[in-house]
Amino acid sequence: MATTVTTAFDALLADLVLTPNQKAIAEGRFSHLETYFARNIPLDGGPWKIGSYDRGTLIRWRRDLDVLVALAVDPYWARYEHDSAAMLTWMRNRLNDEYGSTQISIRQVAVRMFLGEGFQVDLVPAFYRKGGGFLMPDGRGSWKATNPPYHARIMTDANIALGTRLKPLVRVMKAWNDANAHHLQSFHLEMMVWEMWHNDKVLPVLPQAVADTLRNGDIWMKHPMSDPWLDAGIKPLDAYLSDAERGVITRMFESDQKSAEAAIAYVNAGQTANAFERWAIVFNHKFPAYG
Repeated sequence: MATTVTTAFDALLADLVLTPNQKAIAEGRFSHLETYFARNIPLDGGPWKIGSYDRGTLIRWRRDLDVLVALAVDPYWARYEHDSAAMLTWMRNRLNDEYGSTQISIRQVAVRMFLGEGFQVDLVPAFYRKGGGFLMPDGRGSWKATNPPYHARIMTDANIALGTRLKPLVRVMKAWNDANAHHLQSFHLEMMVWEMWHNDKVLPVLPQAVADTLRNGDIWMKHPMSDPWLDAGIKPLDAYLSDAERGVITRMFESDQKSAEAAIAYVNAGQTANAFERWAIVFNHKFPAYG
């Protein structure tokens, strides 16, 4: 329990980061994959930790470790150039031979491995792409371009420029998304927050930054959002959203922004308990309790 909104946000952030033991478990899982690929499957590079784990924006509520491997062009590209789904099936079967007691499945663009302690690994087999980046499965049997090292770099650069306040804001916004039915894909939301703030010189304190982000969120629902990795042919990050889903998320942004602004006004008026009630609404009762 917390007695100020500031300490409540501190407690929320503390609840979102991996514990030292959880991080050690994740690193152990990754180390085992490194050994497996070194011994069994020819690679042109990797494995690499990518995604929110690598960018420092993972929240403990979702313990996903994304790993990318660049398969050797020879012999694999000729075999799977026209069928990335078959490549995922092949990779799943190879991993089943190694991790026989582990639940392994295919998740559209990756092979998902449930490795205990609440952790899952999404393994993305890919190929180096001419012109930069990688080609990864697109979920429909073909390939799409991506560049995880670029996304990690721009997030880190912006976080440093904003006094290391950006990554905590991203984690809190992911908590908001997770508490409210997880309508937005995590990477899309993270890049949305980056787009909102990376050109600013100062990021407000966390409660105000959350309110401002919610206020601007509905704007980003009105038009397709491009990947900040400026490359022709990159599919919009929010292409997965239907018009109806955009409407639901827009209304969620608008409603929660009003609650967040009311919470800030209550703090300024010295009505801390009322402020906590408003933040509890924003985070669907996953905000630390007052008292």
